[in-house]
Amino acid sequence: MNSNKPGIVRSCYITQSSLYLNGDREYYHPAENFESFAETCYKHFDIRYPKFYKMDNLSKLGFLAAESLLKDFDLSRYIPENIAINIINKNSSIDTDIKYNQLVEKGTSSPAVFVYTLPNIMLGEICIRHNIKGDNLLFVSDRYDTELQYNYTSTLFETNESEICICGYIDYIENNYEAFLFIAEKNNQQELSSFTSQNIYQLYKNYTNEFRGIGTKS
Repeated sequence: MNSNKPGIVRSCYITQSSLYLNGDREYYHPAENFESFAETCYKHFDIRYPKFYKMDNLSKLGFLAAESLLKDFDLSRYIPENIAINIINKNSSIDTDIKYNQLVEKGTSSPAVFVYTLPNIMLGEICIRHNIKGDNLLFVSDRYDTELQYNYTSTLFETNESEICICGYIDYIENNYEAFLFIAEKNNQQELSSFTSQNIYQLYKNYTNEFRGIGTKS
């Protein structure tokens, strides 16, 4: 399907022990905690990136979601400065903030932990890994505001700031984790769906409903 309008071309979703790509479950490994799931997922997909083990849990979650989303996708077709990323997050980096504060209360500190006490470091890890040099922004909101994300990304397209954008919602706190990512292209060739706020919301709900087993295929 040829189109000159922005479209959503692929998506992924990660939550408790499951990873989905374009609506299908690609990986499942029951684990007691996120750390265990993240490590088995990393090894299962044969990812080679030693820095992964130094990341905090929020960054590991974002990293794995981006790896899944961009697998077999030729991002090199775009100039790095024309690739954007914007993510919405509910709990910021509070999980790592708490861990760092506990270290401080014990009279110690760790630069390796401190560096992750900002949620946009997660975006930095993704950008470094995939050579993304365009606009990048993380919104902190009490809900996944698809209208906000749609409006911001549309502005990037309309002003020719970006040709492609990685969007979604990534949140981690106390072993509760959820990552939803999708790729929006300004001038897409084969769209999964047209790029609208309603379609973003519906795609996200399709994943959450499938995970909960609500009216979806098994």
